[in-house]
Amino acid sequence: MGRRPSRVIYVVNRCRPSQTKGDWAVRGHGKVYSYHRLKSAAIKKARQIAKKKGYTVLIQGKDGKFVRGFTPIK
Repeated sequence: MGRRPSRVIYVVNRCRPSQTKGDWAVRGHGKVYSYHRLKSAAIKKARQIAKKKGYTVLIQGKDGKFVRGFTPIK
C-alpha cells in the first residue's frame, strides 16, 4: 500500500538573483502552482487552492522556518 500524500499547500521563499518569476512560490505535492513577487499575493493564491481542495496552508518566513499555518473555511 502506498503512502497517502499530505494535504498541505506551502508558501515558500524563493529568493533568486535573477528574479524573473518572483520571490514567493505556492507549491504542494512536488508541483509549483505559481510564483509571486509579494508574499501577500502568494498567500491569497494558496488560500484559493486550499479552499478548493480542502488543504492546509503553511507559510514560510524569510529565515526559512514555517511560522504559521491555517485551514481556510469553505
